[in-house]
Amino acid sequence: MPLLDVIVEFATTGRLGPLSAGMPAAEAWAALGRPPESTGDGNFRINSLDFAVRDSAVSVLGLEHEGDLTFSLPAALGGQGSDHRPVTHDEVVAALAARGCRTEPVLTVPGWSTVLRAGKVHLSFVWPTESESPPGRLLLANVGRSAEWQGDAP
Repeated sequence: MPLLDVIVEFATTGRLGPLSAGMPAAEAWAALGRPPESTGDGNFRINSLDFAVRDSAVSVLGLEHEGDLTFSLPAALGGQGSDHRPVTHDEVVAALAARGCRTEPVLTVPGWSTVLRAGKVHLSFVWPTESESPPGRLLLANVGRSAEWQGDAP
């Protein structure tokens, strides 16, 4: 599944493939095929998939860029480790609007970043550095949700 479709599906359903915030960790491990190695303190990462487990349940779930503002989806999310490309603010907002999912600004730091709420997720965008591409366009840095916040954007 293309990255943009995964992001829109996450915003509209609250699920990343077979995973959802609040699900038991044992179910997440089964969906992933195995428990991933922890990055410490109950945090886990597979490619761009990033999540935390607290009290035997997935407490935070999301996608985090690979350090170069590109994303790589694990096989459990329909990826083959590809789709390494930046995703622009305009692309995400247009794809969400096409599915009837409204966005709401949460926070903007001029010249640095902006955070939007869309459906069941929060999306963070940053301005790329001079070495990153495309210049002059807000790029997706991460998208996520927590088990504590299960609501939809108004």
